[in-house]
Amino acid sequence: MRVNLIEKEKSVFAINWLRVIITIAFAVAIMAIIFNYFVLQNSIKSLKEDINVLEDQIAIYKIKKQEYYSVQKKLKELKAKPLLVIPEYTWGKSIQQLGLVIPSRAMLDNVVINNNKITFSGKAYRAEDLREFKNNLVSSSLFQSVDLYKLIKEKEIVFSIDAKLAEGVD
Repeated sequence: MRVNLIEKEKSVFAINWLRVIITIAFAVAIMAIIFNYFVLQNSIKSLKEDINVLEDQIAIYKIKKQEYYSVQKKLKELKAKPLLVIPEYTWGKSIQQLGLVIPSRAMLDNVVINNNKITFSGKAYRAEDLREFKNNLVSSSLFQSVDLYKLIKEKEIVFSIDAKLAEGVD
């Protein structure tokens, strides 16, 4: 029988496959964590920018909301007033009702009020419209002494009418 007393040659370079697999898995896990960190940082940055944009928009909407409420409040105040107020003048309901006596095809360009005297200047498309306007003023309880004193006929009829406010009319 033979006995071999020489040791078997061991390879100089031995690969431990288990250790290699564990090292590679560990390295991949570390790289995945680092990649995830950068992705999340970019997401945070993007979300912060979105939040800033939304906060700016909210600030603008708050200002617009305040403007809306102030305009709405002024509108309610104006609707609650029975008189039409124009700087330096307060027009009574009788003057507001003047629109009821003006025919649809006649138009006033100017209304001058001086004490109890009112001068209407405007245009009418037909003589019938001017006649209807003058008759409406005469038949109205708001005016007295209605006189047509200027009449120019071109494409349309340009007129001026003087009237006095009736007694007791505001």
